Amino acid sequence: MKTVKIRTERCVGCRHCELACSLEHSPRGKIHALFQDSPPLPARISVRTGIDLLNFPLRCQHCEPAPCRGVCPSGAIFRDRTTEKVQVNEDDCISCGMCAMVCPYSAITFPVAGRETPAEKEKAPAYKCDDCLDRRQQDEIPACAEACRTGALEFGEIDEMVSAERDELAVLLTADASGKKSDRRPENMEKYRELKQKMAELGPFPASRKEE
Repeated sequence: MKTVKIRTERCVGCRHCELACSLEHSPRGKIHALFQDSPPLPARISVRTGIDLLNFPLRCQHCEPAPCRGVCPSGAIFRDRTTEKVQVNEDDCISCGMCAMVCPYSAITFPVAGRETPAEKEKAPAYKCDDCLDRRQQDEIPACAEACRTGALEFGEIDEMVSAERDELAVLLTADASGKKSDRRPENMEKYRELKQKMAELGPFPASRKEE
């Protein structure tokens, strides 16, 4: 099964994934969306900031079993047979909010922004990552993973990605045991994270080393 794997240690908070997602799902098309969508359609992926001003790209994990699908009273949430990803039929959605209540990742919202007609704004159906269904059907990777330049969002066969990460962890753990320095992040990214940590210590932000 193919999916998008999140590597939090590589996220720098550039939000290119959010922009790519918003443009990809605009009914006007990517080029027109840049100039005509006001307000823009919200992204289906959200980059959040945590301790030491470090970032985390949050998106639907397409759980199996999916709690949102289990509680949906109208059957609007279903699993696509081809991609095995959880989808929302907006026409069947009654905007009850049950799916958002049970989502363990808080990945489902009901935004009004970007809806054009009064009827669309009043209904505001469930809104979540669809794993770029149209792109997947054309054998293309999701827009967020394509836009990510640091490798924080990696698309591929899940077993292959897990195997590669195990190899990385083996190198990391054996390096620690032998007293050699090893890190899963490139050197420039490590310096970036150190800078973020120092910035967090200076201001009113959650920091791992801030003195009480």
